[in-house]
Amino acid sequence: MATTKVFSLEGKGLKLDTAGDIEPHIAALKANDDVEEIHFLGNTLGIGACEALAEVLKTKKKLRHANFADIFTARLLSEIPLALQALVDALVTLPDLNTVNLSDNAFGLNTSAPLVSFLSQHVPLQHLILNNNGLGPEAGTLVADALVSLAAKKIAAGPNTPKLETVICGRNRLENGSMKAWARAYAAHNGVKEIKMVQNGIRQEGITHLLQEGLNHAKDIQVLDLQDNTFTATGARALADVVPTWPKLKELGVGDCLLGARGGVMLGNALEKGENPELEVLRLQYNDIDIKGVKGIAAGLSKVPKLRRVELNGNKFSEEDDAVDKIRDTLVERRDDAGISAEDGEETWGLDELDELDDESDDEDKEEEDEKETVLKRADEAEDEKVAQKQDKGVDELANLLGKTYLLRRAAFKVISSQPQSFLPKTRSITTVTKQTFHQRQQWAVSPLQRRFASEDAAREEAKLSEDQVGDETVPSEESSKNHATVDSLINSARQTASEAADAISATSQGVAESARNAGAATSFSRSQSTAPSIVQPSDCTLYVGNLFFEVTADTLKREFGQFGPIKYTKIIYDPRGLSKGFGYVEFENKEDAAKALERLNQQIFEGRRMTVQYHKRSERSETRGVPKYERKPTEPSKTLFIGNMSFEMSDKDLNDLFREIRNVLDVRVAIDRRTGQPRGFAHADFIDVASAERAKELLNDKEIYGRRLRVDFGKRSAREPGTDGAPQQDTGSTPQ
Repeated sequence: MATTKVFSLEGKGLKLDTAGDIEPHIAALKANDDVEEIHFLGNTLGIGACEALAEVLKTKKKLRHANFADIFTARLLSEIPLALQALVDALVTLPDLNTVNLSDNAFGLNTSAPLVSFLSQHVPLQHLILNNNGLGPEAGTLVADALVSLAAKKIAAGPNTPKLETVICGRNRLENGSMKAWARAYAAHNGVKEIKMVQNGIRQEGITHLLQEGLNHAKDIQVLDLQDNTFTATGARALADVVPTWPKLKELGVGDCLLGARGGVMLGNALEKGENPELEVLRLQYNDIDIKGVKGIAAGLSKVPKLRRVELNGNKFSEEDDAVDKIRDTLVERRDDAGISAEDGEETWGLDELDELDDESDDEDKEEEDEKETVLKRADEAEDEKVAQKQDKGVDELANLLGKTYLLRRAAFKVISSQPQSFLPKTRSITTVTKQTFHQRQQWAVSPLQRRFASEDAAREEAKLSEDQVGDETVPSEESSKNHATVDSLINSARQTASEAADAISATSQGVAESARNAGAATSFSRSQSTAPSIVQPSDCTLYVGNLFFEVTADTLKREFGQFGPIKYTKIIYDPRGLSKGFGYVEFENKEDAAKALERLNQQIFEGRRMTVQYHKRSERSETRGVPKYERKPTEPSKTLFIGNMSFEMSDKDLNDLFREIRNVLDVRVAIDRRTGQPRGFAHADFIDVASAERAKELLNDKEIYGRRLRVDFGKRSAREPGTDGAPQQDTGSTPQ
């Protein structure tokens, strides 16, 4: 009778404390000298049972794969080190054992010694799987250092020694504290092909070090998954620098990493270089990537001819944009060329479902970031010109008002940095405006009410970026006692192009406009169109109102817009914490009044900020807004679960405990508020197959944590089903007429 090469007790739920308990269950293993693969996951083994099993394992010299995931459930802290030591003492004697899985065992710092000893000695090791072991940064550092020692032993063993190819170490709270050690480990094992380090609490400094000092050596890497860590623009820049050095890369996972709008653009530019011809899968969900980043990816499609799957859900763009259609159509065409049906390729080909986008209506952050990018670009141009500035009364008055308000600083800066050197008749000594100066002044002008929307980490990040990009030059600011009428006049003057300034600017700055027009106004100040956003044709009586001061209420909007005609309602959009998101809607009773309000109020100063007014653009998906959930089509089962109504008090430990008894979990992503860095109260979990997701849904349904009952549902399968339009659905503070 032929013997099988696989022995398994997987998922039997056995509680085996002693040698006597385990003997009947491993009799077949003891008799099989050809076994190559063993699976004990899903049982709980005591010290005596592990010692008995170890004696059997020492005789299995052909063993190649050992799966000991989740074998210490309900064991005492004092038991685990002794039980684990018995097992690894046996495993280290097996010459062909190349794959070891110890996931879902609570090791931590106190029980890591046997693991560290094994990893530093077992030269045949090629595939290491340590997922959800509660290592923390201290034990994580010890594990990484053990891998460095292993690399030295592999080199000493000779050129034919197999290299370490796979490291899966996710959900372990490795954090920044262990990243120097992990960078050393990957630099030592430069033949690694697959790395997965998801959900480890690594922030941008640690990510940058890992990429620039460790993974940049991994020239053979094929799969890199760093999802659910924090990159920001700093980490995104490091990623963009390193990606072109990975010619064999097939899968890149950086979803839920806060790449941001700039990070999306940088990554798109990196892929467009064409240095990743083998890339097949790109995971970029929940990153605040806007349409600029999407366009970058779309533009580089021809440079990644094997790309078959792109995941972009949860970002900040409209699903109907041409760039999105280009990506979707290209991937569908490639799937068809490969002979894969739509059903078979649903999870592995094409663009993912886009049912959780922050649509164009929710765009205040985008407006501010675009505005900042424009000003920084002009600062670059001003630095490059190196022209002597000349003196003029109008410009002096603008400069004197720089310190007054953020809006006036921005307007004055645009005039100074954009005009040609023929401004003024007399030489004036003034240093060039730099990006650092502008950023500092912008920070000074932000009120406490606005600062509460951004975390301290984000503020430090932005300051660091500015210091990295600019020199030390600054522009002096002077106090001014000009009244509000003069301020408004100068702001309006700064908004005009050089050719239009003579008709709109006040007497104090009229000479500036004349000089610029006489010189041809053919330099960097080339804004031949108004700075106001383009206005779409009216579709109804509803106006979108953006860039609002955060203390503006629905009643305030009603008073401001009511002068143009009867209003049905006004609405301010709030986030889940009840804080204004800085935009809202006004609905008039007739289109004529709406058109009049748009014409008069767009780009006007309102409560200290320049207000954006546009017609509200409704999407087709808004048709089902307000339909009760029990009347909607049930969500079809999928491999992804949505877990909502989570308590904000939940810690990483609570989340790990919640999923400890659930099998076949690939990844769990907790949504984070981009302004505060705090959890948003919901998460998504990915499973190996639909059946596993269905079983998990049954286990999680009606679970109550910290007094809140979880809401569990399947992730939507179709991105084209009716959903919401661009505005968030949290309420709102509506004021009916």
